[in-house]
Amino acid sequence: MLWHALDVADVAARLEVDPGLGLTADGAPERLRRHCPNRMPEPTQPSLARLVVDQLAKRPTVLLGAGMVVSVMTGGLLEAGLIALVLGANAAVGAATERTGHRAIAALSRSAATPVRVRL
Repeated sequence: MLWHALDVADVAARLEVDPGLGLTADGAPERLRRHCPNRMPEPTQPSLARLVVDQLAKRPTVLLGAGMVVSVMTGGLLEAGLIALVLGANAAVGAATERTGHRAIAALSRSAATPVRVRL
């Protein structure tokens, strides 16, 4: 439902509340029980292994991996080793950076206070 597109009177009628009076002392806990708290769900944190696999599954990385296989098949073991080293370092740095970003977003969502207006 597009609540923001509705008229104030229509929203009040659908929520069964008088805008001039607000909720009663008994009504607020009952609505909380019925509708649950009004908060965003906590984002799930992917595991470090999942982040590394995601880093290795990207197209440029897959192409470099294919180049590494071709190097091994043609006898270029040094080149294959260097490519493997670069792929490993790239996956480690990318996964660590992404994990830091996930943790920062989670910390911000926990610390963000939402101002509300209460009528008594």
